[in-house]
Amino acid sequence: MYRYPILIIAMLLTLIWPSRVGATPPQPPDCRDETPAYLATLADPANVLEYFHGWQLQSVRVCQSGAAYTEVILEYVPPAAYSTAGLKYHATVRLGLQNNTISNSEQLQQLYGSYRTHVAAFENDPRVKRFIQITGFTDVDNSEAGKFQIPPTGRDQLIFSSVDNTVTGFMFVDPHLIENLAVFIPSVYNLPQVTEFSQHDSIGYAARDSTYFSIYKDSECPDCGDFIIFDLSQGIARVDSYRLSNNSAWETLPEIAQAHRIVEKNLLTGELSNCKIGQGDMHAYTAGNYHGVNPPDHRMTVALTCDDGSHWIDVGFILHSGGAYDHQRVEYDNHAPSAPGPTDSSNALCTLIPFGVAAAAAYIWLKRKSA
Repeated sequence: MYRYPILIIAMLLTLIWPSRVGATPPQPPDCRDETPAYLATLADPANVLEYFHGWQLQSVRVCQSGAAYTEVILEYVPPAAYSTAGLKYHATVRLGLQNNTISNSEQLQQLYGSYRTHVAAFENDPRVKRFIQITGFTDVDNSEAGKFQIPPTGRDQLIFSSVDNTVTGFMFVDPHLIENLAVFIPSVYNLPQVTEFSQHDSIGYAARDSTYFSIYKDSECPDCGDFIIFDLSQGIARVDSYRLSNNSAWETLPEIAQAHRIVEKNLLTGELSNCKIGQGDMHAYTAGNYHGVNPPDHRMTVALTCDDGSHWIDVGFILHSGGAYDHQRVEYDNHAPSAPGPTDSSNALCTLIPFGVAAAAAYIWLKRKSA
């Protein structure tokens, strides 16, 4: 007599459950390997394949993304004669096809029509020369269009834009590279915050991309120790954020001392009356994030130790340029009970909804049947 409710529940779960899982993920492109002879089948009205005459073709791969787009991926080794520094280049060339005709000829001309000139600009850059001199690396990766990278992976790396003919990024852990930071980014390395950081901490890791320059104390776990991140996006470098030890006085970042005075004078009351600003090796830092410009506000976080060091708390607030502060809050409390986050609760809700709907439907069916 209960077979119908069970059947209804099974049917509802079948209908509802796929919506819980989500849509089918997009399929990767359909790729196949081809022989070099495949290139002879392509229409090339701009003769872009002539740019690669004399290059060593390593592989040809054709990828179809739906019916509208085909990409041909060519792996090349450019001629050794292109390099006066004895470097070996590896280039990935991507041809876009439309109706079997190369459609991105203009971009390819810019990237590869004067490839030997791009190589010369790269090898003559003093920063590139210094990097090669220190590291001894000889392989150059050009798998990303418009970028020379030495090497393509690793924690010591230099990135050079062959479009703009300039260094656009690096990652350094080698002490000799870090000693030469002034060569690679002189405008930032002369900032007083960098000088002070070097006085308190040795720089173990440095990184730069098109937007940020960062220095870290710890090379193995950069985010674990002291660091400062500089924003380069406005044309002049400015401090963007940091986390620094409370064991040092940071004179070039006066908002840190100001934040400490606010904590000691105004916040160590009530539940925080048994706390103090953290010192020593554990939970002893102040973090800041610049917000706004001319002059910026600061989002400050100060680590506290409470109950003789058995209890850790982070307090945060917004410090305004005139010295006022607001939005004070406890950001972290290692004695606070853990609670399920939004993801946990939403997943649980999604799991229970199908069963709830099915049970309600079965209940209504039984009520109608017994009526």
